[in-house]
Amino acid sequence: MPRACLILSLVLILSPSIMAETADVRAVRLTLPEDWKVLEPSNEMRALELALPGAEEGDDPLVLVVYYFGAEGAGDTASNVDRWLGQFSQPDGRETAEVAEQTEGEVAGMALLRLRATGTYGGGMGPGAEGGPGFGLRAAILEGPEGPLYFKLVAKEASLARHDEALDAFFKSIELAFRVD
Repeated sequence: MPRACLILSLVLILSPSIMAETADVRAVRLTLPEDWKVLEPSNEMRALELALPGAEEGDDPLVLVVYYFGAEGAGDTASNVDRWLGQFSQPDGRETAEVAEQTEGEVAGMALLRLRATGTYGGGMGPGAEGGPGFGLRAAILEGPEGPLYFKLVAKEASLARHDEALDAFFKSIELAFRVD
């Protein structure tokens, strides 16, 4: 590639206005809704963090975390789903797996599993760590070309619900990204 084209490509890739619209993670391009913001990952396990507006003006943002643990991932899909659902309990005593919504499909030729649950969150690491009743989970596992990407968002259900349409569009927009190594 001619040097001028490479420099122009890097300027376009690193431009804040473009990064507000797309983000590339491990050969996967994510198109972000207009009001989502890219954050600096808070630790090495996090490939990307995205801030979504809170339910009300002035509320703290919700944080969607994208994890990457290498080509082998972090265990099989079923184990990850079980662990995530195990962080929630139901007021009627049923297992969260009985009431959670799980869908499997494909986007851009990659397998995508999506998970949605509500209930009392037992707490964990990162945003929403304090836990309590009335929480929700929106999560996904994408079998990317360089290994699985794990998407996890935990927050009060009332705040999450307003983002369901945007999350649907976000996951439908996933495509393979051009990478310069």
